Amino acid sequence: MDRRTLLRVLFALAAGILLLPLGASAQTVAKVYRIAFLDTTPPDLRSPNQMAFYEELRQRGYVEGQNLVVERRNAGGQPDQLPALARELVALRPDLIIASGPQPSRAVKDATSTIPIVMVAVADPVRAGLAASLARPGGNLTGVTTVVAGGIMAKMLELLHQIAPKATRIGMLVNPTNAMHRILVPQEIPEAARRLGVQIQTIEARTVDEIEPALNAAVGERAEALFIQGDPVFNSPPARLPQLVARTGLPAL
Repeated sequence: MDRRTLLRVLFALAAGILLLPLGASAQTVAKVYRIAFLDTTPPDLRSPNQMAFYEELRQRGYVEGQNLVVERRNAGGQPDQLPALARELVALRPDLIIASGPQPSRAVKDATSTIPIVMVAVADPVRAGLAASLARPGGNLTGVTTVVAGGIMAKMLELLHQIAPKATRIGMLVNPTNAMHRILVPQEIPEAARRLGVQIQTIEARTVDEIEPALNAAVGERAEALFIQGDPVFNSPPARLPQLVARTGLPAL
């Protein structure tokens, strides 16, 4: 299943939650429904992901400005703003909240135990403490996990080693506020690094402004390759991190 199809399925799930109270065709909807988005960075409403979401809603009879109100909040690359934004959205009493990434999902889950939440782009919600299990997440949160269990980070490090076999000093960029990095990195990376005979230099960036200094620090510490851990903060704007990495001249994954 490609990324676009996966997102259409996920967003169909969100639309399905909205449909639950209707008990009739979407064409007879009288109530104006309200959904809320929480993200770490500003969304691109023209992106294929966003367009697929709104197209799915339109097909189900929900049109923004007619019978649908959409409340959007983002932390502007500052994850510490997420809890306050989550509380702000909950106070609006939406019918559904969509949270993109582990930090927004945690903030929303902490802010409400009753409003349905659909999480997007959360690697392992079980180990992140967001769901009881994948089959039965429990509570008021559902969604799609984006990482298959079984040493995914170690496998990625192995792939980087294949790409740059002579690199023995690897700078690993992480956002320490990302719960999955705090869980998976200690469990998987040290053993994989030992097995591959490489040294990991952890560099951190919590905000958009900290990314470039972190990469410069890796170069200053003589990193020979870069291992980038995915995080919403690193995607704002989408092309910026790849451009900064390219400037270092280092092989990267």
